Amino acid sequence: GDIRYTISLERRAGGDVAVVRAQSEHPEPHFQRVDVVVTVPLLGSVTIRSSRGAVWVEQNQGPVDIVTTRGDIRVMTPWKMDAPMTLVTSDGAIDLRIRGESSGDFDIETVGGEVKTVVKYGRWIALDKKNDRDSIRASLNGGNNAIVMRTSNADVMLSVVPEPVSANPFPAIW
Repeated sequence: GDIRYTISLERRAGGDVAVVRAQSEHPEPHFQRVDVVVTVPLLGSVTIRSSRGAVWVEQNQGPVDIVTTRGDIRVMTPWKMDAPMTLVTSDGAIDLRIRGESSGDFDIETVGGEVKTVVKYGRWIALDKKNDRDSIRASLNGGNNAIVMRTSNADVMLSVVPEPVSANPFPAIW
């Protein structure tokens, strides 16, 4: 009852944009929570700006640009991904699951966490001398589409597997 929200559809240069705004009048707003689920018939390009919230995108087919704070990001798609992606959060884990036919130029970094990868398919080249437990610069299938993943105080998990949506390749940590 203390949470107020508005939902609007705004026309912008790139197309229609769903805008959800929520706020709390509660004296302790940090204990309040809003979950927003948006279901669309075909999900192409995804741009999300959020604060203090987890973002979960499933079965998109185009570029992804997600920035949030204090929340996890999970992107899983059964489609070949060869578009740019930006996944940025703080105090939240990042879980990206894509197919082996996908491509990308990966720039992954966490401060206070670890980068974990399961690359079962595709041509994965991770030869940068700066690669270590908290950062990876690598290429998948020679892609030049930038895939930037950043977080703090949490892990980044990248899975390149045949069925990205069906099973968690990191069951012990997610």
